[in-house]
Amino acid sequence: MAERVAAGADEGPAPSEPLPPERDAEAAALIAGAGHEAEPAALLAALRADPAATLYGVVKDGALVAVYGLKKVGLTVELRPLAAASNWEEWLALKEAVARAGRWPVVVEATEAGAQTYLQMGFRKVSRRRGPDGEPRYRLGWHIPSRKHPR
Repeated sequence: MAERVAAGADEGPAPSEPLPPERDAEAAALIAGAGHEAEPAALLAALRADPAATLYGVVKDGALVAVYGLKKVGLTVELRPLAAASNWEEWLALKEAVARAGRWPVVVEATEAGAQTYLQMGFRKVSRRRGPDGEPRYRLGWHIPSRKHPR
């Protein structure tokens, strides 16, 4: 890593930390840009109100570049809204979320378009159902006994 710094290369984002409430406006803007069907402020408020959930933010050069929530549900960890400034930051945040889950399987629910992103990152389809608007929704999971990280 010292060689990258010496060569002037970008170090990448810092590891995520629990997101302080003062950064909720930035997080809401990222979530709105990601196309989640729910209101961003409502998603953030629901995550903050849930004692089993933690909201994380990835900061790069002082700016919030990715936000995600993790919620322990039974024997799994549910990944809640994942939003990022770019595909690269999304991949890094997802990799970190899987690492934070430890031994527990990670699950996420996504629309058909959103499911493609998770499938490319190594998630597998677990189930399919119709959403309230009739659009197919997929439940995807990440758990491999060897605990390899997403591609």
